[in-house]
Amino acid sequence: MNRNFAVLPFLCCAYPAASGSSVADPPVLSFKVSSLSPGQALPPAPNRLFSMAGSRLCFSSYVPSLMCSEDMGDHWKPMPAESISKLNVESVAISPSDPSRVWAVAGVPKLGKMVILGSRDGGESWAVQLRVKGIMSALGDIWFSDSRYGWAVGSRTTEGGDVPLALWTQNGGGTWHEASIAMHDFIQPFMRVRFVSLLRGWAVGGNHIIETSDGGRTWALQADTDPSAELNGIEVVGPNDVWVTGGWNLLLHTRDGGRTWMRSIVDPSSQEYLWTVRFATPNIGWVAGQHGRVYATTDGGATWKRSELPVDEFVRDLLVVGHKLFILADGPSVYSAEW
Repeated sequence: MNRNFAVLPFLCCAYPAASGSSVADPPVLSFKVSSLSPGQALPPAPNRLFSMAGSRLCFSSYVPSLMCSEDMGDHWKPMPAESISKLNVESVAISPSDPSRVWAVAGVPKLGKMVILGSRDGGESWAVQLRVKGIMSALGDIWFSDSRYGWAVGSRTTEGGDVPLALWTQNGGGTWHEASIAMHDFIQPFMRVRFVSLLRGWAVGGNHIIETSDGGRTWALQADTDPSAELNGIEVVGPNDVWVTGGWNLLLHTRDGGRTWMRSIVDPSSQEYLWTVRFATPNIGWVAGQHGRVYATTDGGATWKRSELPVDEFVRDLLVVGHKLFILADGPSVYSAEW
């Protein structure tokens, strides 16, 4: 994990589709907009989409903190959990092996402090697991591989300035430990973290991609991009297959675990921000960001086709449930489309 690979900002181009795959032209998506309950206080800053037990879908946001749907996205209302309802929830993780185990990273309004919360009843009630130390703190994401192993990333402000922050737990959040991060020129908080196994994972933020191979105890810089890149989205498709999105139409892809990163050209005519990326299979995926544009590929990123939401809204997150794609946008608005 001592590699340090600089990404060439204009390195091109896309990979061919995986051998033996069937490639079809991506259809233009037809979007259905969900109903947010009229007359209620709507969250000003939607963040992440996630699926819970049964047909419940939710998205995290600033107060009210969690908006949920019990009918696969047709109608939405605030989750009434008092212990989390007045926090600014950035991200939520759900145990793949036990949907009743849920975690969240959230900010305390006006204090600049972050907490990690845990739930053992599917989000109906919450308890604080960790109050992040520091003058100020920012946690951008949390991820759990099962009911015990989890990670959170962000930054913390100390008297010496801003420093990167990565946390890990092996007991479901009963104890959180701070990781060692070997890097230089820290610019912005880490925004996303994903693991492909209990040992191996990646995190992105600012212009940095960091990696770990020891379960998040230590992290090292794997690649950096142009300082204006503002990396924000990450999707791990397979053991060595990772996608990363950022500003200025930046979409990076590796098929060798990060030894080399290639830039995939989504739209040569655009310099918009690509905020989020999601794949249903190694070949079928979507990226989205500014101006309500959603780009689809069916050939592993070799080519992309654009669809547009009915209104010009910034897309914050994508979620795939079965053969339905959900899109969370500013407004807030939730759209869905069959694929």
